Amino acid sequence: MKLNLHLLLLLFPCFLNAQWTNFCEGNTNAFIVKLAEHQDDIYAAGFFTQICGENTAYVGKWNGDEWDTVGDGLPDPVHNLRTINGTLYAAKYELQVDSNWVYYLDESSNTWQKLGGGFYLTTAIEGFSQTPSIYDVIEYNGDIIVCGEFDRAGNEEVHGIARWDGNHWQPMGTGLQNNIQNTAPVIFPHEMLIFENDLIVVGNFAQAGGVNANGVGRWNGTEWQAMGAGFNSTVYGIGIYNDELYVGGDFSQSGDASPLRIAKWDGSNWGDIGIGLDGFVHTIEEIDGQLYALGGFDVMFVGAVGFANVNHIVQFDGENWFGLDGGFNFDAEAIVPYNGGVLVGGGFDLAGGDVAVNSLAIWNGLTDLPVIFNRQSSIQVSPNPSTGAITISSEAIGTKEVFISIYNMAGQRVYLSEMFQKFLDLSHLPKGIYYLEVMMDGALRGQQFVLR
Repeated sequence: MKLNLHLLLLLFPCFLNAQWTNFCEGNTNAFIVKLAEHQDDIYAAGFFTQICGENTAYVGKWNGDEWDTVGDGLPDPVHNLRTINGTLYAAKYELQVDSNWVYYLDESSNTWQKLGGGFYLTTAIEGFSQTPSIYDVIEYNGDIIVCGEFDRAGNEEVHGIARWDGNHWQPMGTGLQNNIQNTAPVIFPHEMLIFENDLIVVGNFAQAGGVNANGVGRWNGTEWQAMGAGFNSTVYGIGIYNDELYVGGDFSQSGDASPLRIAKWDGSNWGDIGIGLDGFVHTIEEIDGQLYALGGFDVMFVGAVGFANVNHIVQFDGENWFGLDGGFNFDAEAIVPYNGGVLVGGGFDLAGGDVAVNSLAIWNGLTDLPVIFNRQSSIQVSPNPSTGAITISSEAIGTKEVFISIYNMAGQRVYLSEMFQKFLDLSHLPKGIYYLEVMMDGALRGQQFVLR
């Protein structure tokens, strides 16, 4: 963990016993996307055909000593696994032909079976994927629901989401349409969850049932509803913690709020939770009273005072945020409880800075020391986000000595002034997340802001 003195952010080293360890020996040859529990066993899914030295076809089962192939494996990489009414279901990508299926595991024969007819993508834009991918499957009100990149199930027109009625896949209203503005023209609902008896789906879509949703749609069994203003970019992950709904993605705005990659629902709107993350958040998961966020991020912005290097995983206990002993050297997306701690999967080969791992690492469950930061700041930056020009205001700024510095996410100072300026034209700077620091009468005050 690194200490950024300019921003006065203190990220204490972890307790000596809080650490990462390797899960198993042998090569894992591609990304682990999902870890899941099923009938007290751990299953892994993703892009791999070999996990910890054992040959598998995109999905494996841990037998306590090594990984076993599940059935004959699956023909394409798997995005999600979920247990529904005691049966294990798989949602997979489609990389080879023009159709895709939901699969379930027939444990009596140890074979994967297809549920209903195939899914198709007939309106893909040239230059993008022409094959349908299924991202999630879940049970809602007694029906099996599937979401992903598709617009037809058998001969039935469906758009991004469909319901199994026991015999056929059926549409859910008019489904999900269009991509969020200024994102790639690909519609992909990414994950689903049940919240307050409604089905919540998140991803990249602009409308749900014709209602402007911008990445978050809510289905009450009859019709689609929006949840606030939605977001300005893709939402990947969703989870519940302390009965509250959290989402993660690569967004930086929701209506008038500016949550960075992670946000919480207050019943009416999505709001900032006091931290932000660079890159993207893929997974939001509650385990044993702790909230975990995983993805392709390196930096945590804490309130208005600075940032810390956390590297692809953070933990929240309801009061403090923790960076778990340096995290990983590459993206993490999968997490599951394990022996009082957690087992994490992804595309990394180092954990905690120097522990060699094979895309799987164990956190022993001991509490790391939290990110410590000063919550008080009397600096305001507006507008935030900004397209180039910002205004600095503070009741504390007087006529005495004032120094202004601006840092980018790498901790590099990109602006310095030895006199107070209320208006700053920063249009020459690249789009991104920055930190404004003002030294007034020997005291530092700061504020994070976004240029877009």
